[in-house]
Amino acid sequence: MATTYSTPGVYVVEQSAFPPSVAQVPTAIPAFVGYTQTDTYTKQDDLNMSPTKVSSLLEYNTLFGGAPESVITNVDLGVDNTVSSVTITQPYYMYAALQMFYANGGGDCYIVSVGLYTAAVAKADLKNGIDTLKKKDEPSLLLFPDAVTLGKSDFYDVQQYAMAHCNALQNRFCILDTLYTIDNDLAFSNAIDDHRTGLGVNNLNYGAVYTPWLQSNQTGDFTYIDFSSVITKLTISIPLLSLTSDPVVNPMISAYDVLISDGVNINTAIGTFIAIAPPFKDLEKLKGNAATILSNFQTSETTFKVDAANPGSTLAQIQTDYQNLINDTYNLIVLVDSFLAPGTINTADLKNAIGTEITNVLAAPGGELANLVILNTTMVLPANSNLIGINPVIPAIPVLNNAALNAILTAVVPPNPAIFPNPAAAVPADQIQNMLTTEASYIAKAYSRLYTSLGNIINSLFTALQSKESALYSSFSVYKTIRDYLNNSAVTLLPPSGAVAGLYAYTDDNRGVWKAPANVSVSGVVAGSGVSIDITDDMQTTLNVDVTGGKSFNAIRDFTGKGTLIWGARTLAGNDEDWRYISVRRFCIMVEQSIKNSISWAVFESNDANTWMRIKGMIENFLIVQWRNGALQGAKSTDAFNVQVGLGITMTAQDILDGKLNVLVKIAVVHPAEFIILTFTQMMATS
Repeated sequence: MATTYSTPGVYVVEQSAFPPSVAQVPTAIPAFVGYTQTDTYTKQDDLNMSPTKVSSLLEYNTLFGGAPESVITNVDLGVDNTVSSVTITQPYYMYAALQMFYANGGGDCYIVSVGLYTAAVAKADLKNGIDTLKKKDEPSLLLFPDAVTLGKSDFYDVQQYAMAHCNALQNRFCILDTLYTIDNDLAFSNAIDDHRTGLGVNNLNYGAVYTPWLQSNQTGDFTYIDFSSVITKLTISIPLLSLTSDPVVNPMISAYDVLISDGVNINTAIGTFIAIAPPFKDLEKLKGNAATILSNFQTSETTFKVDAANPGSTLAQIQTDYQNLINDTYNLIVLVDSFLAPGTINTADLKNAIGTEITNVLAAPGGELANLVILNTTMVLPANSNLIGINPVIPAIPVLNNAALNAILTAVVPPNPAIFPNPAAAVPADQIQNMLTTEASYIAKAYSRLYTSLGNIINSLFTALQSKESALYSSFSVYKTIRDYLNNSAVTLLPPSGAVAGLYAYTDDNRGVWKAPANVSVSGVVAGSGVSIDITDDMQTTLNVDVTGGKSFNAIRDFTGKGTLIWGARTLAGNDEDWRYISVRRFCIMVEQSIKNSISWAVFESNDANTWMRIKGMIENFLIVQWRNGALQGAKSTDAFNVQVGLGITMTAQDILDGKLNVLVKIAVVHPAEFIILTFTQMMATS
């Protein structure tokens, strides 16, 4: 805007017609901290300990993979071969919690992967994951369902740490689980007492505990592979084969057992290749293990290209990286071929499929393997390669099971002294360029062909397993009964925090953050039996009001004709008149953060009456909206809130000299009607 007018003309002056406003911050964006199937998206481990926002379960699956495998540790049959009991363990709960979050109205959320499903749940991982959220302002809820697998001491320690985190940032709230207890009133009561003791007394208004666990209605996807070795009858271990003498079914089971053994052998070989620890019985991880092979090769290829493209690299470094690239490829050849070793694969169809793949590798268009070995003066097999002996002219490649493959790989290729001289010297630029383009290209093509074959072999295995599963399920009624029970009747027990977070989001979206997230139905649970233990009115009395330590726990209960409802609305600070209720605590967090973020423009502005009145007007306009929505009590707005700012009101002259601008905001937040008392009195007839 022009401040001086020296040239004749027309000047336009724009003035703001509306005062600045306060924008409400999101109130139900949870951060899930836990373990995932993968933490790699565009580069190795790029999602590890990196808070990542997702808006759907599909997006989560794209970034972090799928669910962990539930492990069946026992299937006990009765005298009539029907299932009498099942034991299912779940080492990780975050994925299931996320499913419950979306089933109950959840939307955007953050995921912090603290490790993969192969890792043991550790409190240090969860604490580190919580720490990463210090850099994110948007998450307003915090939960970590995997912590329920920790021991008591570590479990309580992580919960204390999380509440301290929320207290320090003052912009989020913890949804906490309890440890699982069996359906026994005394055990449940003792567990609650232990939990209250373990939580201590600090930062309790920043957390709410929900109990008991939920009985999820999610169906399973178990097959014979998952429980073939854990079947018992009247507690005595038995094979499925012992339950039938049918001449059709009996060989089906035997063939299925052999095929599972073949799959374990393939997984064992791949596991050895990528140096992972046994056991290798978990065939669900087979494709993931194979994907690790490709990831390792891509790392080797990238490292070599970086070194070869950098003239400053030492000869030794280039040689090491180049050797790794060659070794990865040759080892993969040996791995694929090893499946044909006697006794490794005993299923004829699978063995034929593997033989076909090796034949296809040899006959691949472009002759990738032939070019890989017959480059002579340009292709180099380093003297210290894993597959080459001390004398590079004498190959140390093991005798392969396929004669044609063996003939190609045992071709003698002497090292090229121009590329790898001895002693080491600078690598000529033209030789570096040759390795970087021609040779690396041939290696990558050969590896790609081999990896494709490995994938085809694994797909053949799973196709065969599906065929065997389908045939057994349709032919053997006892097996059908067992599998149906496991997938449809064996309930998955889950900590409730994921479902509760979804209902927070649902309540906030439909009513407002000032509405207590209680007396709402929990979705995704077994109808009529949605909780692991039924809580009575008498039991909830001690949960809701803790006369000893003041720590309130919120009950989730089944009600006839209503379903499974959240039946509590208190923070852990049950004796705190200011912060007793979840809705009050979360509403105040929202107001505080919304005003804080919206008046940041005033930093370094003149500390005078003009600035004070603009700030006061912003806050008052925002609170009027909240009052009209029903979040604040009072027949008129002046009864609902009060905003004060000014010299002699909230500031002294010294405050102004010190650069301080103090604003006092008082609000009358609505409290939930937790106890509704109806008084009935009989009166005399009047007519």
